[in-house]
Amino acid sequence: MSPAGRPPSQGETKQNVLLIRLTASQRSILDTAAEQDGKKTSTWARDELLRLAGEGEAEPAQDDRNDAGREEKPAPRKKRKKPE
Repeated sequence: MSPAGRPPSQGETKQNVLLIRLTASQRSILDTAAEQDGKKTSTWARDELLRLAGEGEAEPAQDDRNDAGREEKPAPRKKRKKPE
């Protein structure tokens, strides 16, 4: 019988933390973008930062998978206007 909760992590364990100071409006922008992609804000931000750095994550994060363990394909993102 397996213990309740999240299944064991596959691959490298995420142990490093990056703290970024944001204004309330900046946080709201990130939350909205993540929600549009169907991801948690931290997962979305990590994926976007790695993509911009040219190091896209090979394995989607556990919270980006559906119940069958396959990656969810988010709807294409709409272009957003940059805040002024």
